[in-house]
Amino acid sequence: MEMLVGRVHARQDRSRPSDRLRQCHHLAGKGGKMSDAAPLISVLIPVYNDASHLARAIESVLSQTVRDIEVVVSDDASTDDSAAVARRYADTDARVRPTQNPANLGMTGNWNAALARATGRYVVKLDSDDAYEPRALEQLLAPFDTAEPPLV
Repeated sequence: MEMLVGRVHARQDRSRPSDRLRQCHHLAGKGGKMSDAAPLISVLIPVYNDASHLARAIESVLSQTVRDIEVVVSDDASTDDSAAVARRYADTDARVRPTQNPANLGMTGNWNAALARATGRYVVKLDSDDAYEPRALEQLLAPFDTAEPPLV
């Protein structure tokens, strides 16, 4: 896995993002995820005791113009309702994949646990108290839509 442009990571698939985005009109199933392939983007949301902001973060990902995504919410053994918030979204949208660590792993451990669960070609992290503008993922993908994407 290579680190490319900001906090976006690329896996070894060499197809261009626009090729995958053109396939999105064939989306099927709950939440619009492609049923026969890994998602284009895995958005990782590590969370610890931040239930009050988590819904906004998840909603900002689900409202992206890029629909071929998965949202990996990794709860680090929170003592508030963070895990329940994530589960409520997963109940209505199959792209949301909540997990809860049995014990607190700390910030880096939780990030690594979320990364291990990601299945997308690209991986990006969103903090639980942040939110994306609706075209953020589309704009992040733009530099990769060339034969030779820039390396940072």
